[in-house]
Amino acid sequence: MIYAVIDTNVIVSALITKNSEAATIHVIKAVLNGQVVPVYNKADTDPFGINHGLSGFSRIFLFGHKV
Repeated sequence: MIYAVIDTNVIVSALITKNSEAATIHVIKAVLNGQVVPVYNKADTDPFGINHGLSGFSRIFLFGHKV
């Protein structure tokens, strides 16, 4: 299993691309298929209130899928 920090630009680019073979699409598909586990620091999500009570790095929800 691969753990990786996925930059916001990758997610945004995957959402707006019209090229189904774009590298960003492959990254997001790998996350959704469970091949890549995105990690983040709780400080990155505190403004959104989705990481209360968790410490360090944690799994996240992406497009409705727990990854």
